[in-house]
Amino acid sequence: MDGEMNIETMGQGRPLIYLHDWGFTSQVWSRQVEFFRGLFSNVLIDYNLPRLEPGVDHENILATLAGQIVEQLDGEAPRAILANGLGSFVAYELLDRG
Repeated sequence: MDGEMNIETMGQGRPLIYLHDWGFTSQVWSRQVEFFRGLFSNVLIDYNLPRLEPGVDHENILATLAGQIVEQLDGEAPRAILANGLGSFVAYELLDRG
């Protein structure tokens, strides 16, 4: 998959994962992060995906993103996943992985 993913963690405790829609950044979650900052480890994920051309293997893109997120969590299950748009599809992929 072309593009890069940046993962930033703020706070301490069990992780909350934030997944934004395509074309946005993790900044859309700023109010939630500020609210939960003292209670949880807020995991902000920014993915820079290339334009999705017709015929692209969407399953592979979602699996790749989910795999990178799971790797970053180092086996710690998140307390919750907040997602919208494309992030919802990534969240389903994460849930399928347990």
